[in-house]
Amino acid sequence: MWEQEFLEELNRYIGFTPEHAATLQALLPVVEPAFGGIVDRFYDAVMDNERARSVFTGGSSQIARQKVHLKSWLAAAFGGVYDVDYLKLRARIGRTHVRIRLDQRYMFSAMNLVREGLHRALSESTEWPKPRAAIAHTAIDKICDLELAIMLETYAEDHMQSMRDRERLATLGQIAGFIGHELRN
Repeated sequence: MWEQEFLEELNRYIGFTPEHAATLQALLPVVEPAFGGIVDRFYDAVMDNERARSVFTGGSSQIARQKVHLKSWLAAAFGGVYDVDYLKLRARIGRTHVRIRLDQRYMFSAMNLVREGLHRALSESTEWPKPRAAIAHTAIDKICDLELAIMLETYAEDHMQSMRDRERLATLGQIAGFIGHELRN
């Protein structure tokens, strides 16, 4: 199963450990109150950028629905379970970004807004023990990197499929040209 291998490779490369997973799960009650502000800043940035805004053709009702989805996405990032089902769900989100033709660069910018908001929420917390804050900040970075890697993989899948489609069309064109040449002769 390629998904399991891919996820294990990502975790090794990023250095995402069970300790990070447990830390994120414990951190959810601390950062969850900040989700609304993070989501609002996220969509303010989207609406301030004409090209990013252009993918939202459904107006304010679509944005309202997406805000709910983004809050759920954030909560799941702190769920503590990062298995193949998690990967599949995150890849599905990435494939949606590909389908609506969201430029990859916006994912990086958007993830930076999310990352900054999460770090700010942790830093401002009086509930989280300061000695554990360093591992928590690291865990936030690692989950954001994991999320980005999964989403970027969906763009790579799309690119490879486009290349295969172009190669097929080129081959068909060559065959058609050969047949046309033979018929003329």
